[in-house]
Amino acid sequence: MNEFKTAEAYYAAAERRLRLFGLDTEQIKSIVNEKENGLFAELVLRASKSGTIIAQNISTGALIDTTQSLYTIADLSNVWIWYDLYEKDLAVLHDRLSSGGTVAAKVRVKAFEGEVFDGTVDLIGSEVDEHTRTVKLRVQVKNQQRKLKPGMFAEAEISIPLKGSMTAVPSSAVLSDEGKAFVFQHFKENLWIRRDVRIGRDQGNMIEVLSGIPQGATIVSRGGFMLKSDILREKMGAGCAD
Repeated sequence: MNEFKTAEAYYAAAERRLRLFGLDTEQIKSIVNEKENGLFAELVLRASKSGTIIAQNISTGALIDTTQSLYTIADLSNVWIWYDLYEKDLAVLHDRLSSGGTVAAKVRVKAFEGEVFDGTVDLIGSEVDEHTRTVKLRVQVKNQQRKLKPGMFAEAEISIPLKGSMTAVPSSAVLSDEGKAFVFQHFKENLWIRRDVRIGRDQGNMIEVLSGIPQGATIVSRGGFMLKSDILREKMGAGCAD
C-alpha cells in the first residue's frame, strides 16, 4: 500500500513538471501511448508566448536539468529602451507622469540615421546612481518592422509641455563672464548693452530667462562673443593702466 502511494506521489509530481513545461492533459496522456513506439524519449517544449529566440543555451546531445534556461524568447514587436536621466531633470518628468499625463519621446539610433521612432516614457526608476547622479528612465517603442535590436545604443528627445508663459532666448545668446550669465540687449541705434540674467531650464536650443531682461526686448542671438571680446579687451587695457 505504501509503495502504491509513493508511486502515485511520483506520478503526480511528474505530471506537475510536465504541465510546467507547457504540456496539456491530452499530451500527457499520449506519453503512455508513445512509450512503446520509440518516441517516449522525445519531449516537445512549447513557449508560453510567441516571440523571437534571441539566445540559445543548449546544444544537441547536451545533458540538461530542470533549472537550466534553454532559450531566451522576446517579443520584439514592442521594445523597452532604458536611458540614464540626470537628477536635475527628474522633477519635471516626475510631475508630468504623477499627474497622469503622457510623455512622448522621439528615439534615434545610428543604424537608421534620419529615421525617428515614436515612443512613450512609462517608468522612472526608484533609485539614483550615487556615482553618475542619474536615474533609469524607460521608454516603450513600437517595433513592428523589427528594426530596433537588443543591445543597440539609442538617443531620445523628450518634449514636455510647460504650464504658463516663460521668457526664453536662444542658447547662443547667453554668454558668461566670471561665473555670471548675461546677454547683449539693444539699447538704441548701434548701441548694445550688457544685461546680467538669471537663467532657468535648458530647453535644448533655448534657455529660460528668469530675470534680467524685459519681455519683448531685442537681444543679440548670434555673434555676441565678438561684443564680449571687446569687453574683455577693455578689461585688459584697464588692468594695464592700473
